[in-house]
Amino acid sequence: MSTRSRSGGGGFVGAVRTDVRRLHGAWMELVFPRQRGRGHSVMGKWEPETLPQKIG
Repeated sequence: MSTRSRSGGGGFVGAVRTDVRRLHGAWMELVFPRQRGRGHSVMGKWEPETLPQKIG
């Protein structure tokens, strides 16, 4: 085995690592889309109003 594949900088391990990073980035963009206009963002401003919401 070459030292290149052992360090994870290239070869199969490097390719898998790159694919996992891209997959993670794409997944995060789908689940948590970036807010374009932060002035109109409601993130962090919601507060629970009912007792079940407060418990949750």
